[in-house]
Amino acid sequence: MRLIATTILALVTALATAQEYETLFAKGVEYIKEKNFESAAESFEEALPLADGENEKFALHVNLAYSRMMAGYTDKALESYSEAIRLHGYDRNLLFQRAAAYMQAARPDDAIEDCNTIINNNPEDTEAMLMRAEVHMAKGENGKAQKEFIEVMNREPGNLNARLGLAMTYKNEKLYEKASLLIGLLIEEFPGNAALYIARSDIEREEGLFELALIDIDKAIEIDPDNAEYYTLQAILLENCGKKSAAAKSRNKAELLKSRSIK
Repeated sequence: MRLIATTILALVTALATAQEYETLFAKGVEYIKEKNFESAAESFEEALPLADGENEKFALHVNLAYSRMMAGYTDKALESYSEAIRLHGYDRNLLFQRAAAYMQAARPDDAIEDCNTIINNNPEDTEAMLMRAEVHMAKGENGKAQKEFIEVMNREPGNLNARLGLAMTYKNEKLYEKASLLIGLLIEEFPGNAALYIARSDIEREEGLFELALIDIDKAIEIDPDNAEYYTLQAILLENCGKKSAAAKSRNKAELLKSRSIK
């Protein structure tokens, strides 16, 4: 009789634990939908000791990694990505996400290693090639980045990110004419892309061509008038042109847009 009672108690406890796990997991998912990532991470963390089996632990760590990343806890997110990969084995998407987290954590060599693993498994993965190129560029390895961007362009001639990335490597090498030419061609193809005007404005700013840079900033704002960063860039250029009053207005506009986005 005592054995039966003990067995029933253990069963009830297990069911209660499972129910608590499901409740916490569901709460975490709801918090993610609400973009309340800190609370989501807390729910998933609370559920971890209750997880029964590797599948539940894997699901928790995947969601925990995302929640921590979005909440700004990059190092903790990396821990969760690594644990999820350990539990599951090779997973292209998780490796890609971890590579992005490594970039944010200023660990470029680790990011490149994850990109290498993805590309070794699928040599056609141009998204991973692009990320690896961006990491090389961030490290100041413009030659390696150029080879990578060109490789992506050979496979996907219309790839906007590869073409823009190549232009940015030329800018980094102060080959302003080549960079401006490439971006000019892109603007002809994609005249509604505000980021392209910002990129060309940045080149013109480095060359000291502030009035030209302002024209491109104005065009970007015309396309995307709610981007606070664009008004900040506009203010800097206006100050360089000695237009302090106009610069102050641009900064005020930037602050107004930032306050709205916080709300």
